[in-house]
Amino acid sequence: MSPREIKAIAEKLLAEAGVKTPPVPIRRVITCQGAKLKLEVLDEEISGLLYKEGNKGVIIVNKEHSLTRQRFTGAHELAHLVLNHRGKVFVDKGSIIFRDLTSSTGQVEEEKQANSLAAALLMPDKFLQKDLKGRPLREPELIEKLARKYKVSPEAMTYRLSNLGWIS
Repeated sequence: MSPREIKAIAEKLLAEAGVKTPPVPIRRVITCQGAKLKLEVLDEEISGLLYKEGNKGVIIVNKEHSLTRQRFTGAHELAHLVLNHRGKVFVDKGSIIFRDLTSSTGQVEEEKQANSLAAALLMPDKFLQKDLKGRPLREPELIEKLARKYKVSPEAMTYRLSNLGWIS
């Protein structure tokens, strides 16, 4: 799936949820897609999981993780749902992804797609363009400020800006 396709899907989801400014209310985006979001205590190594029920799903996020991690996990699991990745159960445990027996062998590509869509949802490039207009990205404090505004980690913001080609 191309970056252009990921961007179009993210823009569609944000429009359907009526999101116009950061930080993106990821719970609203999730519920607008007919999914349920639950915060629960999970094993420390588990960030979250998705249980698919047809084209609907239940997303469970580890409530003991940081807010920024919770938000990214919720967006990541939603991405598995809306991208219609094969399988019924997705459990994200560190870098190991557990799936049911119907899973395809394209798991690494699916994880990249889910991460890309999660980043595009939480840090839409059109919002970032507006915030960065005319400002140099050489200032580390600017990345920190953007991360706080978008309620993501500074690492996620740095990675997103790098993927957009705005920093190297």
